[in-house]
Amino acid sequence: MMDIRTNMTIPVNRNGVHVGDLTFDPSNTAFARKFYEMQAVFRASKDRYIEDARKIPKEDGLAFVALQERICKDVYHEIDGLFGDGTSAMVFGDAMSVDAIVQFLDAVADCVSAERAKKTAKYTRVKDKVLRQ
Repeated sequence: MMDIRTNMTIPVNRNGVHVGDLTFDPSNTAFARKFYEMQAVFRASKDRYIEDARKIPKEDGLAFVALQERICKDVYHEIDGLFGDGTSAMVFGDAMSVDAIVQFLDAVADCVSAERAKKTAKYTRVKDKVLRQ
């Protein structure tokens, strides 16, 4: 029997309580492409969010909170598009927290970067062997 394992499973704890597992394959180039495309969407949206924040009067705390909620909803939509429907609900619960989003994305980015580095190293070793011959 052949058992090919490509997925990575990361237990997700929210406030110290296990709420589920995030499973994905960081070595899959289709996943990596979607992940980097999602990051590009975030970078493109950042300037718009900053501009929207500048338009909010300093005394209008409610408008600022509404902007943060819109940012969270936009990001949750992208996360669900990448990892599957319900992922953001599992990870974040009912929280609308930009800080929690940053924690999540940093953790995933670390996994993707580590996997890409392993892939690159594997092919670099093969190249080095061929060149030494």
